[in-house]
Amino acid sequence: MHETVQYFNLVSRKKNAGYTGRGISIAQTQCITVMNALKIIGIILIIIGVAMLATGGFHFKEKKKILDTDAIDISRTETKIVTWPRIAGVVVIVGGLALLLLNRNDKGSVA
Repeated sequence: MHETVQYFNLVSRKKNAGYTGRGISIAQTQCITVMNALKIIGIILIIIGVAMLATGGFHFKEKKKILDTDAIDISRTETKIVTWPRIAGVVVIVGGLALLLLNRNDKGSVA
């Protein structure tokens, strides 16, 4: 019984000090979570950048009403084109790579 009380006191002190019970503190766990989020964001940015380079833009159709009366509705469909420069795709890819490299460099200092 005496050992159980000592173990309980040790566990409660560790929880009060921010200990998670897995050998790392709560602050380190939060840091790992942020790093995983940065890794995911970096991968998403790389995918978006590659898509930007591959497509160069997109187009959509917009319907505009010219005349709207009870008897006649006259409308016209316009095709709108949205383009972006190729350098924008390269910048997004470089940003994603930077996040991945930042994540990789900080990984050794957490544990």
